[in-house]
Amino acid sequence: MEEDYFGIVSINLVGLAIRENKENKRFSKKSFLKRLEQVLLAARQVLYDRFEELSEKSRNDYPMLFGHNLWLESDKIKEEDKLRRALKHGILGIGFNGLYEALLAIYKKNKIENIKEAQELGIEIIKTIRKKCDKFSEENNLNYQVIALPEDYDKDMFIDIDQIIHGKIKGVTDKEYYTNSFKIKLNNLEDRIKWEAPFHKYTNAGHTFILEVKDYNNDKEKLKEILNILLNENIGFVEVKTDKG
Repeated sequence: MEEDYFGIVSINLVGLAIRENKENKRFSKKSFLKRLEQVLLAARQVLYDRFEELSEKSRNDYPMLFGHNLWLESDKIKEEDKLRRALKHGILGIGFNGLYEALLAIYKKNKIENIKEAQELGIEIIKTIRKKCDKFSEENNLNYQVIALPEDYDKDMFIDIDQIIHGKIKGVTDKEYYTNSFKIKLNNLEDRIKWEAPFHKYTNAGHTFILEVKDYNNDKEKLKEILNILLNENIGFVEVKTDKG
């Protein structure tokens, strides 16, 4: 195991979008991205503080983890040595949730009407996170990376908070949980592939496209066609779900 996460901070994009709209008469992309950058700076510090705290530990504090030398360079750390030498290879992950609902809040709609325009803005938002992570990595000589959070990560925490602060906004907060990462609710599978594909290259700490093959159990040619589309669109990772779950 050369790299692993030892910290992930999740960003509530929906809350940022709602506050942006409330504090300004009309949406300002420049203002929103500046607000996002401020949150990213806070995320950077939280992760750095955690790294520093863990780096002061010794391998004796984590005998199970370091007893088998699973981390890169962990075999070079003596029992009384600090862990910095090994932990510097780990990932400081910055994730995000609710891009779909954030876009709905920005456009003040309960559904996305202009897919191309929304995708361009969504890409710019996630691209901003990636650029900042790359900059943090260079400045701190650590591995800050962007992760597209899985569907069960912080599933309902953010929406519970936003409902308390902002109430139930139609199409945005009037549900049980936000859509994870950059996912979007589209009925057509090919449209969903084309939506998600451009985001994969910016989420270097992990991403996945979920493909439910139960819809193609009796149509192998169609399944082959879908797999070729995934390949051609440069989808980085595919999670295949069968009718057995």
